Amino acid sequence: MKLLVIQKPKKIIDIHSLKDIFHSISWETIEKLAFLSIMAYILTPVTQFFASLYYDILFDSVHPYYVTFKYASRFSLVLCIPITILYIGKNIVEKYSIRRFFKDNPAMLFFIPYVILMIVSTFINGFTTMAMRGGLVRRESLFVFIMYFLVYYFQSSIIENKKLKSIINYTFLLGGLFIGLLMLVHIYIHPIKPLTFEGYETMITAIFFNSNHYAYYLTMIVIMSGGLFILEKNKLLKYLCLASFTVNTVILIINNTLGCYISSLLGLLFTAIVIGICGKKFEFRLFIPLILFILITFLMSFAYKTVLSSLLVMFIDIKNIYANEENSDSAGSGRWRLWKATIKYISEKPIFGFGTDGIYKRLVKEAGNARTHNEFLQYTAFYGIPAGIMYVAGDVSVFIKGLKYRYKLDIYTLTGLAAAFGYLVSSFFGTSFFYTSPFLFIFLGIGLSGKKHA
Repeated sequence: MKLLVIQKPKKIIDIHSLKDIFHSISWETIEKLAFLSIMAYILTPVTQFFASLYYDILFDSVHPYYVTFKYASRFSLVLCIPITILYIGKNIVEKYSIRRFFKDNPAMLFFIPYVILMIVSTFINGFTTMAMRGGLVRRESLFVFIMYFLVYYFQSSIIENKKLKSIINYTFLLGGLFIGLLMLVHIYIHPIKPLTFEGYETMITAIFFNSNHYAYYLTMIVIMSGGLFILEKNKLLKYLCLASFTVNTVILIINNTLGCYISSLLGLLFTAIVIGICGKKFEFRLFIPLILFILITFLMSFAYKTVLSSLLVMFIDIKNIYANEENSDSAGSGRWRLWKATIKYISEKPIFGFGTDGIYKRLVKEAGNARTHNEFLQYTAFYGIPAGIMYVAGDVSVFIKGLKYRYKLDIYTLTGLAAAFGYLVSSFFGTSFFYTSPFLFIFLGIGLSGKKHA
């Protein structure tokens, strides 16, 4: 005769106050919400490609990618509100001190004052159209800049789960491989409409507005692919990383953006050195991606005017700058002229700067471009020297923490750091943009090492 066993119902949490609610919600739940928010943006390159197959927006009215960005950022912003409330409430009920928070997340010690300085600068310089809406193409308003730090960086920095980090990294990598394979078809077999813009057919832009912007994205993909190829144990994933690395290296070389080529080269060297330090030994395999990168460059130089010729021009530019020759202003595709003009503006308003894109008109008139093409100078000119120092210090603090916990870094944290490093190097020659800058802050957050909660 079978006995009917009646199991006791699971214990129901007795909630009498707000404090009980925060106690009942786990850190894992908060992480998963942050993960969903970050994934919405990680998927935007692929989302944008498929969206472009179904709608056609006039280029001179709004950038097509901005529509995708708008919906993804709204989703992230809406999720960020409960995530922040839950995160703060959980910290309070578990007596997690502010001092401990800044110790575990040192970048926020600098990024929060940076955001405050951005807002103060805007009050001083006025809530202009540029500050409230951003430029017609760039779409970087004050609110978008704030989101970089308080939405994308903050949310990714609270994700500690290795599996969630792996999904973010591999989704980013697979998206890059997908776009890269389509670009090879577009270049060598048949044009694909969503991968080109009218009037820009000869540029390697993919879904982006400018070939330089695509190169920023490629830099991060190439470095992350190279790092995961070295570290990944699963053979299938290892070969997938190699495929992504090879395809995107080929496209980066055809793209011919010198700053991003140098950034990728330095990023791969950085990755090899960091892996060697973390593993306490240096092996030949650590430098395979770097060697392969150089080999592909050499082989493609027979068919393309690759970055090798651009490197020669760069050395000539440096010589002209050092000699202070008359044509030195044209160095780096005019960047030297832009940098000199921006440094002059910074000296005029060193404390609170000119506000968001406040140097726009002067820079166009005096140096022929709307942006400085150096993000460190750009942020300093916008919001002042103290803000510029806070931005640099926040970035550096993430890497210092990584160095401190170097023997505890998992492969996804490490490759996130490497990708962020590559972007930061490229940003010395580039400019921020609504569809590329969030990737920097996402992977800076992923690269934040150390277990923050027991």
